[in-house]
Amino acid sequence: IEYVLNNKEKFKGELKKLLTSNIWNSTKETIEYVLNNKEKFKGELKKLLTSNIWNSNQETIEYVLNNKDELKGLLTPIIWTSNKETIEYILNNKEKLKGLLSSNIWTSNKEAIEYVLDNKEKLKGLLSSNIWTSNKETIECVIENTDKLEGLLTPTIWNSNKETIECVIENTDKLEGLLTPTIWHSNKKEIESKLNLPYWNDSRYIHLLKPTIFAIKTKNIVDSISLLEKYEISEFITLNCLRRNTIELENLIEYLIENEIELIIDDKKGGRKLNPILSASNKMLKEKYGIDIKILKEKGRTR
Repeated sequence: IEYVLNNKEKFKGELKKLLTSNIWNSTKETIEYVLNNKEKFKGELKKLLTSNIWNSNQETIEYVLNNKDELKGLLTPIIWTSNKETIEYILNNKEKLKGLLSSNIWTSNKEAIEYVLDNKEKLKGLLSSNIWTSNKETIECVIENTDKLEGLLTPTIWNSNKETIECVIENTDKLEGLLTPTIWHSNKKEIESKLNLPYWNDSRYIHLLKPTIFAIKTKNIVDSISLLEKYEISEFITLNCLRRNTIELENLIEYLIENEIELIIDDKKGGRKLNPILSASNKMLKEKYGIDIKILKEKGRTR
């Protein structure tokens, strides 16, 4: 702290952005090294001068600067979430990591990277740079349960974690007909809460129980159904409705009512359906229906 306070005047120009509370994650030795070597951060290295650098240490920073040419294409501030050992391992295995080298590799560690390389054959079809958002424990779980995860094995699985993957395997029977890779947009808590929603015992809502339901937050499902129940049109709710911000949805409903536009209209099969305006994207609302959702909000149609 004393060193930073005594050297505040050195943090000027490009270095000014380094003076954030993040600096206290660092040490005097590292801060001193960065200040004394600021001229080395030029060209492609210029973008590395962010307060993220304080998550690193002198040894790692020094190693990056000395190997900048070999690290070409991987030099982003995320590199400071890594350490010298991991960076060194990546450089030594660049050939083996072909096709997997993107800057999000810095969110991984040597153990996970090593495990991926040792199991490349077993991970066939799942090898994308997206794998680095995962960890060794999760990757191991996927390999061990390949047969149980049939039809769900796409690189989107790396958006998930071991706990969620195990939850899906344990609830395969309950999830019958709902198992597609979209489930990995959710997590264990969300999957369990969706499965336990009371709506699935009600014939009015059973049409919503489709794989894409896992890409929608449970709160949005509950709030949207509750809102349409208030207007007595909930049986016509669509998945697109559930995706919309509930306040925006109410603004739209109020807009239709005020302009004497039917909320429920006839469909081509002689039945009834929700007015497509309530399921339309913001872009379509503007281009096809001349409705600007932002203007509705500005007019104060919010709950």
